[in-house]
Amino acid sequence: MFFKLRQNQVYSVILFLFFLSGVSALVYEIVWVKWFGYVFGVTIYAVTTVVAAFMGGLALGSFLFGRYVDRQRNPLRIYILLELGIALYAVSFPLIIKKVNLLYIVLSKYLGFSVFVHSVGMFVLGFILLLIPTVFMGGTLPVLTRFIVRKVERVGESVGDLYSLNTFGGAVGVLVSAFVLIPVLGLIFTAYVAILFNLFIVLAFVLLNYLVKKRVVYKSEVVVERQEKKLPTKLFSKSTLYLILLVFGLSGFASLAYEILWTRMLMPVFGIHVYSFATVLAIFLIGIAVGSLIFSRFLNDFFRVLDKENKLLFVFALVELFIGVGGVLSVILFNYFVSVGNTTLSRYLIVIVPTLFMGISFPLVVKILGRNIKFLGRTVGSVYSVNTVGAILGTFVAGFLLLRFFGIQTSVFLVAVINFVLCLVILLLCKDVKKVLKTVLIVVVVVFIFLTPVMNHYASENVFKYSGAKYGLLEEILYYKEGVTASVTVYREKYKENMYSLSMQVNGKTHASTIPGDTEHLSLLSHLPLLLHENPEETLFVGLATGISAGVATLYPVKTIDVAEISPEVVEASELFSDFNYNLSKDARYNLIIDDARNYLLKTDKKYDVISSDPTDPYVAGSGNLFSKDYFELIKSRLRRGGVVAQWVPLYMMSNDDFKTAIKTFQSVFPHINAWLYGGDIILIGSDHEIRINQKRFEKAFEDERIRADFEKINISNSSMLLSFFLFNETEVEEYVKGARINTDDAPLLEYNTPKSLRKKTIPENRRSIEEFKRRSKS
Repeated sequence: MFFKLRQNQVYSVILFLFFLSGVSALVYEIVWVKWFGYVFGVTIYAVTTVVAAFMGGLALGSFLFGRYVDRQRNPLRIYILLELGIALYAVSFPLIIKKVNLLYIVLSKYLGFSVFVHSVGMFVLGFILLLIPTVFMGGTLPVLTRFIVRKVERVGESVGDLYSLNTFGGAVGVLVSAFVLIPVLGLIFTAYVAILFNLFIVLAFVLLNYLVKKRVVYKSEVVVERQEKKLPTKLFSKSTLYLILLVFGLSGFASLAYEILWTRMLMPVFGIHVYSFATVLAIFLIGIAVGSLIFSRFLNDFFRVLDKENKLLFVFALVELFIGVGGVLSVILFNYFVSVGNTTLSRYLIVIVPTLFMGISFPLVVKILGRNIKFLGRTVGSVYSVNTVGAILGTFVAGFLLLRFFGIQTSVFLVAVINFVLCLVILLLCKDVKKVLKTVLIVVVVVFIFLTPVMNHYASENVFKYSGAKYGLLEEILYYKEGVTASVTVYREKYKENMYSLSMQVNGKTHASTIPGDTEHLSLLSHLPLLLHENPEETLFVGLATGISAGVATLYPVKTIDVAEISPEVVEASELFSDFNYNLSKDARYNLIIDDARNYLLKTDKKYDVISSDPTDPYVAGSGNLFSKDYFELIKSRLRRGGVVAQWVPLYMMSNDDFKTAIKTFQSVFPHINAWLYGGDIILIGSDHEIRINQKRFEKAFEDERIRADFEKINISNSSMLLSFFLFNETEVEEYVKGARINTDDAPLLEYNTPKSLRKKTIPENRRSIEEFKRRSKS
C-alpha cells in the first residue's frame, strides 16, 4: 500500500457513513409507514401501531446486539452484515406488503371489526413484518460504538458524535423523501435510493475492514488493542444503575409524548399537509442532533472533569429540569406568538429549545453508565433500548389517553411535570454535590411542580379553539374537542347583516359550513348518483363532516345509508348540523362506521348500488389515499353491477395539471363517466355501465316536495336547471384529460403536488381550461 489513513480521516469517514445510515433509515420509515397506511388505514390507531412496531424493533435490536457485540473480536464485520441485511429486506418489501394485504383481509374478516382487536392485530402483524430490518437498524449504534471507542474516557464524545450525525441523517432523510424523492420518484424508487445508500455503506465498510486488517492506518484509538484503563465500576450500586435506566426510559416517554402533542399543537400554523409534518419531525430531529453535537464537541471536556468529580448525575438532573421548563414554555410561547400573529417564529422556538436538551441526555447517560470498555456495547444498547421503549409508551399514552382526556395544553403541562419529577429523583441520587446547591435545586423543582397546574389553569386555551376561525366574524364557539384523531371545532359566524352560519373545522382547517355557496356540492354528491342509478338501495358515503350528503339520501327510498368516518369527534360535532342534514342520526337506515374508509372497503364484502366519496382536500396528509387509482379500483370492486360512484374534485388549490390528474385517475378506472360543474367543485360520476340521464326520473324527483325543497335551498328550482350543470360526457372527459398523469399509491402525485398551490387562486385557471376545451370541441 502506498498510503495510510490517519486517525481523524478514519473517524470522519465512519461518521459520514453513519450519517448516510440515518438518512436511509428515515427514508425507509417514511416509505414503509406510507405503504402500511394503504393496508391498515390512516387512523391514529393504525399509524401509531406501525410506528410503535418500528420503534419496538429498534429497541430489541439495540438490546440484543449491544450484548452480542461485546463478545465479538470484529464489530465492523457485524455492522456490515446489519447494513446488508437492511438492504436485502428493503428489496423484498414491495412483494411482502402485497402478501400482507391479502393476509390482512383474511384476518380482518375472521376477527371482525372490533377497533381494539384490529389495533392489537395491526401491532402484531406490523411488528412481525418490521422485526428483521428494525432489529438490524437498532443494532447499528451499539455495534459501531463498540468498534470506534477504545478509551472509556471518550465514550461521551464518540457516542455523541455518532448519535448526532445519525440523527442529522434522519432529519435529512425525512426532508429529502418528502420534498424531493417521493414527489419525483414515487415510493418504490425512493426505497431503492435508500437501498443504494445501504449498499454504498456496506462497500465502504468492507474496504475499511480490509484496511484495518492490513493495518493500513496509523496507530490510533480506532484500531489499537483494547485499553485496560477504565473508570471505577462501583460508582453506583446495581439498584441505582437500574433506577437511572428507568429514569432515562421515562425521559424517552416524555420526549415522544412532546412530539405527538407539539405536532397537534402546530397543525393550525404549520398546516396539515405532508410537508408540514415532515418539517415538524425534521425540526424535532435536528434539535436532538444539535444537542448531542453540543455535548460531544463543546461540553465533553467540561463533562470529563465533572465525571472525575462524580457530578454528572447532577447535570442529568439539570437537563431534565430544562426539558420540563421547555415543555411549559412551549405552550406559553405558542399562545403568545399566535396572539401577536408571529406564527413563523413560534414554529421553531417551541420545539428547538427543549429538544436540544433531549439530545444532550443520550450521550450524557451513556457517559454516566459506561464505566467499563468491556461492556460498552451492552451499555449503549441498554440505554438506547430503554429510551426507545419509553418512547413507544409515550407515543401510545399521548396519542390515545392524554389527548382524549386532557387535551393538548394540559397534556403538555402533565408531561412537563414528569420531567420535573424525574429531575427530583435524580437529585436524590446525587451524593457528591454540595448540600446547599442540591437543596436549592430541589426547592426550585418542587416549586415548578406546584406552579405548573396553576400556570395551566390561568393559561388561555382559546388559541387552540379559535385557531383558523375568522375572528372578525366569529360569534360563538359551539363545540370544541381535542380527540385522538383530530381537534374539531364548530363555531357560529356572521357572514351578512343578521345572517349567521355554522362552520366545522378539523385541525385548524374548515371542512364545511352552511354559508350559501359552500354546501351545494354536498347535496349534489347525494342527489346526482341517486338519480342516475335506476334503483338505488344500498348506499355508502365516504366522510360524514356535517352529514349533509348522507342526510340528503334520507329523502330517497334507499334501504341503507352507511357512512364511513375516521373521527369520532366529527360524529359528535355533526349533531349540531341536524337542521341541515335532516336529523340523519335519527334515521333508522343510518349506519355509522368509525374507520378509515379505504380500510373499511378493503375489509368488507358488502356491495353497494351507490358510493359517494367526499374526502377532504387532496393536499391534506393522508387524503391523497382517497384520490388514487388503487382506491378507485377498490371502490369499483365494492359496486354492484350497474352501480354508480360519485367523486368530488375541487377546482380550488389545484393547479390545472393536478386538476386533470385527479379526473384522469378516476377516468382510468371508470371508463363510463360524466362530469358536473357547480361553483368551485366538480362531481365525477362513474360506473361499469353506460350512464344514461333519465330526464323523466329527474323531473319526477322534483315532484317530491321534500326533494324539491332541498334543491331550492341551493337555488335549483327544476330538472332543467339541474341538467344545466352537466359538463362533460365520457368522450369529452377522455379528450380533456388526455396526456395527464395518473395518481397511484406508488406515485402519490396529488398529496405531494397540491400543497404547492395552497396560496394560489386556481379556480380561474381551471375554469379557463374547461372553457377553452369546450370552445375547441364545438369548433
